[in-house]
Amino acid sequence: MNCRPKNLLDILTEDEAWALFQTAANLEDDSTALSNVAKRVAKECGCLPIAIVSVAKALRGKSLHGWERALTKLQEGEYIEIQDMSGEEKAFKSLKFSFDELPREETKRCLLLCSLYPKDHEICVEDVSRYAFGLGLYQHAQSLKDNLSEVLYAIDELKDCHLLLEAGSKGHVKMHDLVRDVVLLIGKSYLAARESRTKKEFIVGGGVGFEEWPMDERFKDCAAISLLDNEIGRLPDQLDSPRLEILLLARRTYGTVGYSSSGEEFTNILDKSFQGMEKLRVLSLTHGILSIQSLVCLMSLRTLELRYCKLTDLASCKI
Repeated sequence: MNCRPKNLLDILTEDEAWALFQTAANLEDDSTALSNVAKRVAKECGCLPIAIVSVAKALRGKSLHGWERALTKLQEGEYIEIQDMSGEEKAFKSLKFSFDELPREETKRCLLLCSLYPKDHEICVEDVSRYAFGLGLYQHAQSLKDNLSEVLYAIDELKDCHLLLEAGSKGHVKMHDLVRDVVLLIGKSYLAARESRTKKEFIVGGGVGFEEWPMDERFKDCAAISLLDNEIGRLPDQLDSPRLEILLLARRTYGTVGYSSSGEEFTNILDKSFQGMEKLRVLSLTHGILSIQSLVCLMSLRTLELRYCKLTDLASCKI
């Protein structure tokens, strides 16, 4: 709430949780059949404010059948690759339900793109728009301006159901840590391209503080990799990620907040590092040293973002 002293909020009592749920879902009559089902839905949210608000807003205005369907889904909620979560199970089920109930596929994918950022990071909406454009998320958008309008509308949808939050900087949003954790789990089994019939991981979580490119085998089949706060000094000769569609790579700059031109730490990118990435459509590099030659092999590239990078062969290039 932008308070200077940060106070830890405990879970709500059942009465507090129901009062919050009523407000968020715009339920006035406490004695109807719908309210009886709604109370059971609220209980499934585990008295967690963020889960309560996101689920309540997803169900606002739905019929009794819609509420009954929601209750069933929450009670039988998928439990993807989560073990020993105890109290967090209800939060996962509630937030996953809110994700599933988003009315548009494009809005879901915008949220997945936002989860590529590290925890507590302020997310630039224009950057998300550029990545969405590169991935062809809005096929009907005729220009970058049209694409940005679509993304802004999706961001408003996500803020309305509290899956995204306002940030301190204009044109930026933030994602609650719990929401991000859930979205990362969802992303591990989400189709990166809707038209694809091959199931592949959308994202690799925890891409912070790496000192070298992770050689984990699971990276090979990923469609998206985000390493936005790392200490990688050099990329391998050739990255083995043939299905990769989006790569966000930023070298950590000490003593600064966000991206800065003042840092002297760079990631060296070799001429053959990106070979074999025929499907890469979005590439964002911050504090990298590379040659134009290293990008020639990226035949599917639609969005290229270079922040504070050094191009070693720019003077000899013919453009």
